[in-house]
Amino acid sequence: MIGTILVIDDFTIPQLDRKRTLRIYLPPGYETSGKPYPVLYMHDAQNIYGGKNGLGGNPWNVHLELEALMRQGFEGMIVVGIDNGGMERFSEYSPWPGKDLESLLDVGRMSSLHFDQLGGRGFRYIDFLCDTLKPYIDERFNTRPDKNDTWIGGSSMGGYISLAAGLSRPDVFGHVLCFSGAFWFNEEAMKSYIVHRGADESMTIYMDIGTNETSNADRPDFPAIYVETNRRVYETLRNVGFDENHLKFLVFEGHTHDEKYWQMRFASALTESFQ
Repeated sequence: MIGTILVIDDFTIPQLDRKRTLRIYLPPGYETSGKPYPVLYMHDAQNIYGGKNGLGGNPWNVHLELEALMRQGFEGMIVVGIDNGGMERFSEYSPWPGKDLESLLDVGRMSSLHFDQLGGRGFRYIDFLCDTLKPYIDERFNTRPDKNDTWIGGSSMGGYISLAAGLSRPDVFGHVLCFSGAFWFNEEAMKSYIVHRGADESMTIYMDIGTNETSNADRPDFPAIYVETNRRVYETLRNVGFDENHLKFLVFEGHTHDEKYWQMRFASALTESFQ
C-alpha cells in the first residue's frame, strides 16, 4: 500500500502577506481506517517527498521512510510540508537577523540578497504554523491535535526554525526534529532565546549533525563551524534543564549537508531517539 500526497497551491500566509504551496502526505489506509493520526509539520516541502524542484534537486523520500516503518508496525502519520519561499527562506526561517553572513556564505551565489536584511520574520512564520495552518489541518483532516501528537521538523535553516518554533510554542509542538541545524546563522540569538524560554519537560528535541557539512565550500572551516555551533546549542539546552530523556544530539561521521543523509537519519530520529 502507498499513501497519497495532496498539493494545495496558493495557500495564504496572512502573517506574511504571501502565498505558499502545501504538500500533505496521507498514510496508506487513511481513507478507510477512520482513525486519527499524529502530524509532522516540515519545511522545505519541495525536497521532502520527491521530484527535482527542491533546493539541491534531491528528495528526503519521507513518505517512503514512513511506509517502510509502517510495514514494521509503526502506526503512520500525516506530514504537512510547507514549501520554502526561495530567497524569502532565510527571512522566514529565523526570528532574528543573521550575523556575520558575508563572511560565512558564498557572496557570489547570494549576491542578490541584502545580508543585513536576512532573518527576522521567523516568529511571524511560527504564528502562521500555529494559528493558521494547524487549525486548518485539524479541521479538514483526521488528526490527533494534542501537542503530544504534533511534531515539527526540518534541516539546516528548517532545523533552526523548528527549534525556535518548539521553544516558542510548546503549547502546540511536543516534538522537535532538528537535522543539521544552521545555528551559524545566529547562534547567540538562539542560545539567548533558549535561556529565556527554559526547559519544557513535556517536549522532546532531537538534534544531529554530520562532520563534513558545509554551506560554503570556499570556507574549509565550515564543517567545524556546523559541528561546534550545534554542540554549543545542545549544551545550552542541557544547561537550562533538558535531560537525556528529552534531548538527543548525535554526530555522524562523514555525513555531508545532503538530503540523502537526512533520509538515512529520519526513521530512527522519529522512532528510536526516546525509547
